[in-house]
Amino acid sequence: MTIEKIPPCHIKNYNDSSLVIPTIKERRQYLFDLLNCLTRQIVKPSEVVIVCDEKITVPLETLTNYEELGIKFTFIVVSPELTLGATRNLGIRRTKAKYIYFLDDDTLPAQNWLVEMRESLKKGADVVGGVSEPLFKPGIKKPIWWDTVLLGPYVAVGNQYLKFGYDKIWGCNFAFSNNVIDKIGYFDEDLGMRRSYPKLLAEDSEFFDRAARSGLTVQFNSNAIVYHRLNADRINLANFKKRAWQEGRTIKQLSKKRKSYTNIAFFKVILFKALRGPYFVLMRKSKAVTLPIHMLLLIYEIMGWLGIGRQ
Repeated sequence: MTIEKIPPCHIKNYNDSSLVIPTIKERRQYLFDLLNCLTRQIVKPSEVVIVCDEKITVPLETLTNYEELGIKFTFIVVSPELTLGATRNLGIRRTKAKYIYFLDDDTLPAQNWLVEMRESLKKGADVVGGVSEPLFKPGIKKPIWWDTVLLGPYVAVGNQYLKFGYDKIWGCNFAFSNNVIDKIGYFDEDLGMRRSYPKLLAEDSEFFDRAARSGLTVQFNSNAIVYHRLNADRINLANFKKRAWQEGRTIKQLSKKRKSYTNIAFFKVILFKALRGPYFVLMRKSKAVTLPIHMLLLIYEIMGWLGIGRQ
């Protein structure tokens, strides 16, 4: 994906749309790349809200582009100890837009991303998510066992598999109508790994699950694509084991708060994931060498659920 060769699109903005981007100061270059990429959207949001743990000086050229395109730019400085769920909520509270969109700071949306997301919302979706494709740094050496289908879910990529039921929504690419908050409340502020402790995940998944169980329309748009950065530190075995353990631990903690996160439900998910491994290997969508790693990570999920090992 080469965004530098795409000129900014000087076309109307969606006046009813606000984009919220949580970030941290160490990823400021990622943020700048994303902000520049947003000027290439076919149609743009009327507002971009940045929620960060430190005031970042955005390059003058970027701010000038936003001003010329009629996009309001809002910066919220927060405590570095806040969870991702809490930072998302601050962004939501700052905007009055009818439709609220979310991107992670390390994503780059396709040119038609906002058009596709808004189209789903206009057609009746209360919550909509899109595809997250892996974007590797040039020259990165991927492990021989790397596989987007089976391992991608641990790093929020590869969520479009029309068979075997895995059109999953992740927090790096979703949107909802603002009345959703009135119906189900905000994100759980105990969730969302950032710098807080304990390191619990799933502020996004829990929110989407709550929306679906409340009778809201939750949809997946396979044409709404973002490219999610995967650097070397994210595609190593140690990181995958950590994320798997945290997923299990998160589900265990949620079982104390939400009736839908039962022990039976957890082990059904583990069984589902276990069956996905050989299924995708047989269908030649996944590498056979990935299967032992896949099964190992399921063991780490169970260990996290049981509270064994890694803290």
